[in-house]
Amino acid sequence: MKDWSWLEVCVALTLTVFAGIITLAEMLEHQHKPVPESTSDSGEETGGSDIGKGKKKEKRIAKVNFVPTNEWQPVEEHHILPPGLEIRMNLQTGQNYARRCSSNND
Repeated sequence: MKDWSWLEVCVALTLTVFAGIITLAEMLEHQHKPVPESTSDSGEETGGSDIGKGKKKEKRIAKVNFVPTNEWQPVEEHHILPPGLEIRMNLQTGQNYARRCSSNND
């Protein structure tokens, strides 16, 4: 077993922390998308400033509370999840699922 010098330990820890920060920054960058202040039923903005005029307008989707059950349910972008849920992601499709925490692990 190799004895690590203080410098080697510091470099290894620094690189590990740096890699984690980069990963977190990339996740946060892709997580938040700009949403217009408000929209009408036709998808047009109904107020706000003149910033972004001429750009494609995104339709705003209202946030809805997720109603958990004991079965896995798909989680959509407009869902607000309450605390205490089990959450999983299908790595092939990227779809998230949530359910109430169960006492036994399935």
